[in-house]
Amino acid sequence: MSTDFKIISSNNQSNNQVMANEQHSENIPKPKIISSNSEPKKEWFDYNFDSTSSSEIRLDNELKQTPSSPKELSLLNPQFETQANPQPKIKKIMPRWFNQLFCFENFIFAAIIVCLLVIRWIFLPVESGDYNNFLKPWIKFIRENDGFKAFGQKFYDYTPPYVYLLWVGTVLQIPDLLWIKSISIFFEFILAFFVAKIVAIKSPKLQSFAFLATLSLPNVLFNGSWWGQCDVIYTTFVIGCLYYILARKYLSAMIFLAIALTLKLQSIFFAPLILLLVITRNLPKITLILQPVIIGIVYLLAIWPANIMGRALFDSSATTKDGLLTIYFSQSNVYKGLTMGPIPNIYQWFDNDKYQWFYPAGIVVAITAVLFVLYWVVKAKLTYISNDLIIKFAFLFTLIVPYLLPKMHERYFFIAEIMAVIFAFWFPKKFWVGVWMTLISFSIYISQVISGPIPDLLHRQFNAIWVLIIIVIVIHDIVTTANLKDKFN
Repeated sequence: MSTDFKIISSNNQSNNQVMANEQHSENIPKPKIISSNSEPKKEWFDYNFDSTSSSEIRLDNELKQTPSSPKELSLLNPQFETQANPQPKIKKIMPRWFNQLFCFENFIFAAIIVCLLVIRWIFLPVESGDYNNFLKPWIKFIRENDGFKAFGQKFYDYTPPYVYLLWVGTVLQIPDLLWIKSISIFFEFILAFFVAKIVAIKSPKLQSFAFLATLSLPNVLFNGSWWGQCDVIYTTFVIGCLYYILARKYLSAMIFLAIALTLKLQSIFFAPLILLLVITRNLPKITLILQPVIIGIVYLLAIWPANIMGRALFDSSATTKDGLLTIYFSQSNVYKGLTMGPIPNIYQWFDNDKYQWFYPAGIVVAITAVLFVLYWVVKAKLTYISNDLIIKFAFLFTLIVPYLLPKMHERYFFIAEIMAVIFAFWFPKKFWVGVWMTLISFSIYISQVISGPIPDLLHRQFNAIWVLIIIVIVIHDIVTTANLKDKFN
């Protein structure tokens, strides 16, 4: 009993002593710093004393005269960093987006863009044969026949959408040549955008280089800015279709392909890729139904304004076939030749004297080649088509179809030349393939710009051999990537 009592009493004494110390500490005045300036006195910090000893409550002379640094005060009181106002941070003068926009890399990028625009500006005054023989008379006809009402007549052999754009230039009263080339230049930047988006899926750091490389291609520069051609427009929608396929946005891909086919029939070079993806179940089977339906809807919407103006869907004449629904048939009967210009395909070794024989045979050969590739893939039981294989098959189809088809212009490798850029940036080890294809394209276009004899190395038959070698390389690359040889055996 006595022991327990003593413990309780000692505890009471210690508790009383603690309460007394706390009351004593509250009566101790808090230290204040007297500033040397004429401002009123300000408390520098609140100091909590753990002891009642007056010897522990002191400040150095240095502390009394001038405020201590935050480091010294934090040593005296660990709570200073949270109690006292921290030193003001240096505010950024410019926002983050401003610093990113005006960095050195962006200045270089902008400088290259300006140089490419200057080149296009230099090319603007050039009037090509197609401009003087077709585009300029079309615009003149539109002006002389009450603007949009002119579409009711058969003065153009293109599908109406591109001619609608020519009509817009007459409304805006922009010089004809400037407007025609401005349309192509505008779509060149859209095309470069989609190329960069595709490359960014694999290598985001290379997308800016892919953008600049696309705008620097000789076929892009000469096709639009020099000749005033519109191949870049339908190619833009084809490459956009490829991007949406890679991004697994299949409805958008089908719409873009439908728009491309409405603009130019050459977009059909890309169509075998859609068929391959459906066969290998990488696209839903309903695509085989939806794609033709979407193409039909888009095409009917495109020709509808011209039909309202009075142009018939079917031409009553059996020879011209100039109805809105038969424009592509009429285009195929305009020229009677196996090749149109220095296009690098197999018909550079054949004379036009055999046109009646080689024309139908060439169509059969091209279709057979595409079907053989599809059969090859099905026989190998290739069920998964990766993005790498999609790029390779897209490049392959856009190469072999114009290579085997007759009646091709030199401009009909336009999609393949853009695919070569994508192929080069997607597979950096095969970058030389893209460079090789670009050199072939440059030799073709420069032969049309510069008059005089073409060097033997740039001869069209040599170019056809080079393209054939590239086709073989791409096929070998596909076989190696997908192990098709082992699966086929």
